[in-house]
Amino acid sequence: MNQKSFIKNLLRFIFRHQIRSKVKALTPHEAVVLQKEYVAQKCDIEAPYTEPYVVLAQQLFDSKTEVFRAAAYYLEQIALNKPDAATPILAVLQNYANKNSRSEEDKKLLNEAIESIRGKYNL
Repeated sequence: MNQKSFIKNLLRFIFRHQIRSKVKALTPHEAVVLQKEYVAQKCDIEAPYTEPYVVLAQQLFDSKTEVFRAAAYYLEQIALNKPDAATPILAVLQNYANKNSRSEEDKKLLNEAIESIRGKYNL
């Protein structure tokens, strides 16, 4: 029994030594790089943050009048309450008003929203 355990230990030592000698030791920097590469491959990349008014601006192109009016109203409210969003929202509303045709009532609503934003921020 002693002889078997001695041979087992000797074989384990030889094979472990051969395996270890083939493996290159990693530096801490290489380990960090490998971890980052692994995370980049396995993890979902977060989508960039999109302002809520971008989704609302897309709804201006909906054929339903109710959706258009709701989008115009909420865009106006966001612009009035969030000064940093006022300029891009105003540009979107003006661009839409110049390039798209809606009913007279919808055009009036859109122009009122534009004037409201311009009036508050003197744009």
